[in-house]
Amino acid sequence: MAIKSSIGKLDINKPFEQIFEDVQNNKMKLLPIRFKDTLLISKLPFHRKDPFDRIIIAQAISLSVPIIGKDEIFKSYGIDLIW
Repeated sequence: MAIKSSIGKLDINKPFEQIFEDVQNNKMKLLPIRFKDTLLISKLPFHRKDPFDRIIIAQAISLSVPIIGKDEIFKSYGIDLIW
């Protein structure tokens, strides 16, 4: 999120520093990048080439969880998309 926000690809509408507090207040869990996630990335088709999106996709597949976002390309990986 920090990188996407700093290059103008994500509009957060608040100082990035407040995100951590929002995460805690909403009892969200930050996921670590696991080695098995990186193995899955190497096997994903290249519908999406952005490396940050690919790790999110791999984690969603690995953990069987939906992604919160608007990018319809994520659905081409068989992931549930919420937004």
